[in-house]
Amino acid sequence: MTEETTIIYKYKIKELLGRIPNSEHDEILSRIPELIGKCSNTMKTYIALPLDSKTDIPYGAMLVFEEILNVPARELCNFPIRKISYEELLKAPKKRKSLKKTDVKG
Repeated sequence: MTEETTIIYKYKIKELLGRIPNSEHDEILSRIPELIGKCSNTMKTYIALPLDSKTDIPYGAMLVFEEILNVPARELCNFPIRKISYEELLKAPKKRKSLKKTDVKG
C-alpha cells in the first residue's frame, strides 16, 4: 500500500482554482498572467509554492488573485500573518541587533 503525501502550498490559490468549473478553468489560467504582469511559468510557480518557500507573491499579484478568486484580504495564505498596529509596534521593546563579523570594521 502506497502512502499518499499531501502537499501544503504557501497559498490557497491552487485549491480555490480547483473549485472553478473545468469549462472555465483553462480560460481563467490563460488570462491571469497578463493581469499580474508575469509569464505563465511564473504564475504556475506562484500557485505551487511550497509552504516552507522563502519566495513570496508580489502584493499587486496577490490583490489580483484575491479579486479573481473572490477571497477577502489575507485569506489566500496558508500561514498565520501577524497583525500589529503601529501603536503596538511602538510599545514593543526593540530587539537588539547582534553584530556579525562583517559588521565590525577595523
